[in-house]
Amino acid sequence: MANKHLKSESVPVKVRGNNIDQALRVLKKRMQANGVSKEMKRRQYFVSKPDQARLDKKKNTKRIFNRNVKNLMSKEGLVKEDAIAVEMQRHRPTPSPV
Repeated sequence: MANKHLKSESVPVKVRGNNIDQALRVLKKRMQANGVSKEMKRRQYFVSKPDQARLDKKKNTKRIFNRNVKNLMSKEGLVKEDAIAVEMQRHRPTPSPV
């Protein structure tokens, strides 16, 4: 049974004139562009330390938050402080009616 989390994506490379070295360089560049090499490094070891996993999650959340703020600034013409306030409102839990 195939792992549903792994996506197999072929990266075709033509070998011209039996030049394997050139084909390998092209393959490596294409793999880097697709993010395959980064994913391979990330999955190299099965278990990451809990503190590293927590830091990675925090870093990823911060990156997504900043991207959303940047999008709000460009799309809606908001200044940075207003865009941050809007993004913070999106992530606050709504109070439950009592």
